[in-house]
Amino acid sequence: MKNILTRPVVAGAALGIVGLLAGVFAGIFFFKRGFSHGKSGEQSTASSIVPIFIVIALFIALITQFRFGENLPIFFSEKAPAAQHANLWLSLGAGVLVGIVMQRSRFCSIGAFRNFILSKDSYLLNGIVALVVCTSITNLMLGQFKLGFEQQPIAHNDVVWNFLSMTLCGLCFSFAGGCPGKQLVHLGEGNNDAALFLVGMLLGAAAAHNFSLAASGTGISTFTPYGVGLGLLFCLYIGFTNKSTH
Repeated sequence: MKNILTRPVVAGAALGIVGLLAGVFAGIFFFKRGFSHGKSGEQSTASSIVPIFIVIALFIALITQFRFGENLPIFFSEKAPAAQHANLWLSLGAGVLVGIVMQRSRFCSIGAFRNFILSKDSYLLNGIVALVVCTSITNLMLGQFKLGFEQQPIAHNDVVWNFLSMTLCGLCFSFAGGCPGKQLVHLGEGNNDAALFLVGMLLGAAAAHNFSLAASGTGISTFTPYGVGLGLLFCLYIGFTNKSTH
């Protein structure tokens, strides 16, 4: 999600943004038809802090390199993009700062496009512009800015599937009520719906990589179209069958 906003000069990212907008438009269509998740229920304070404790436990496991037994460690990526990360404490500090800014500003990429489309409200859209500008400046300062369409890191130019996959993302995020960043903020606020959304994303990512559904810098896999197609069909089913009873 963040890649298409921070690398809009890449052909795939540009088509991804168009696809994301298409997904948002589709979400608006379903909401106008009466799409609803059903009546929200109250949750106790005790249940709302459970996901936060899980996050804290994962963080402790990370810094202590926790092991369940002699031959049962928690495995960490040693190659590919998952193994590339900034200093742990620098990441934590930056994450806290970004979390505060996002919570106070109500940043949401999906909400930004939705509000602008429905009511021409550009408040949240200003956050998207600021993100793109600041990321571009940072990449220029670090010598990581690369203008063009070819040989971009972890990107391919299969525009059809970039478009369709981000259409799927835009529709899913619209149904969920916000982008992954907003869901992380809601998790910190004790929202269990956001916690389930993020668990779903983790399981989906694991399935995509373990069952060869995920694309790579060399292009899509044999099974990528099936994954995207089934995802779109599932979302269409959800959109047409979940309506408010009022």
